[in-house]
Amino acid sequence: MTDQTPSARRFDRSEHRFLSALGLAEILAWGALFYTFPVLAPAMAAEFATTPAALYSAVSIGLVVSSVASYPVGALIDDGRGREVMATGGVLAGLGLLLWSLVPSPTTLAMVFAVIGLASAATLYEPAFAIATRRLGPLARRGITTLALWGGFASTVAVPAVQVLEQAFGWRMTLTVLAVVVGVGVTVLPLLVIDRTRDHPVPARAEEGGSVLRSLAVRPVFWALTTAFACYSLAMTGFIVHFYPLLIERGLTGADAALVFAVVGPAQVAARILLWRAADTVSASTLGRGAFVGFCLAIAAFWWLPTAVWLLALTAALYGVANGAMTVVRGAVVVEMLGHQRFGRINGAVMTPALAAIAAAPWLAGLAWSQETGYDRALGLGLGLGLAATVSFLFAGVWHRKERANLLAKPPKPPA
Repeated sequence: MTDQTPSARRFDRSEHRFLSALGLAEILAWGALFYTFPVLAPAMAAEFATTPAALYSAVSIGLVVSSVASYPVGALIDDGRGREVMATGGVLAGLGLLLWSLVPSPTTLAMVFAVIGLASAATLYEPAFAIATRRLGPLARRGITTLALWGGFASTVAVPAVQVLEQAFGWRMTLTVLAVVVGVGVTVLPLLVIDRTRDHPVPARAEEGGSVLRSLAVRPVFWALTTAFACYSLAMTGFIVHFYPLLIERGLTGADAALVFAVVGPAQVAARILLWRAADTVSASTLGRGAFVGFCLAIAAFWWLPTAVWLLALTAALYGVANGAMTVVRGAVVVEMLGHQRFGRINGAVMTPALAAIAAAPWLAGLAWSQETGYDRALGLGLGLGLAATVSFLFAGVWHRKERANLLAKPPKPPA
């Protein structure tokens, strides 16, 4: 027995090893499956005699597949199949990258990204958070924060590495190299550290009275969280995809726009480091409120501030901090408000609309742009969505407190 409470206990050596291996897998998976495409898109567009924007429809197809697969993947992890899920995702990632390196035309790229979408659903944050939650139980939030911190370095590692490989060997050979590295790494690392015998068991009574989805459907907090993350994902993705051309439209040079854009990544990592250090001192609800408000302030500032590089860089830092915190919040607040039992199914249900919103966001943001007003209408839409997300999140907190109060008010059952 230990005299430490779950919140006070630190990770033991095996838990550190488990999180480090999964964290490294997250760097590899995010780097290859998410950050590689924007770097290689110009070279691919030149070879196929098309535009980079025309190629992004394939990415949207992959995101749709990923959103559809989110709930079934979470269910498999809940049933103790996380080891197999993530290892299979590694195999699919390697296969998808290899097929990508061989595509003869943009038409076949859509089929390739369907495979990459499946790989993403099985390897990125949602499955990793669910696997960590099963392993760590009451320490799930700290584990989620740790994995988000690891994943925050993916762009820092992947973007320059892919640039160097592409310049030296071309985009096809770059993808072949990534297929081997990621396919092996993301397959083997989970097999080494995920041990289902060490998972926290999920009692059968967790699903009494109906399925997880039916039990969630009657809880207002579930609908409020789902709405909040869907609205946020739509606004955030539409913004970040169009961020660089937005800065150019505001009158910045290419070098200044790149400088402002470069602030976002370090700010995200800095936010996650702070959250990692304060994992046990601030509730996920409080962090979420700050992140949503920070995001809204950043969008409003980009819309209304005068064009000055230092002002836009500060705003980009605020956006990065908010988005970096949100990655942690979206997993931790599900644990806090909806519980860590059946986390895979619950988180899959919460995040499926958000992932679908991510797929639709670049197209919708492009529709909002106009020749007369530029990105003003898109920024107004983004701010409106951010405010809707904030209000929904606040209501989730209200309903969560009501649920807790009702639970505490119930008289205890008499002994049998």
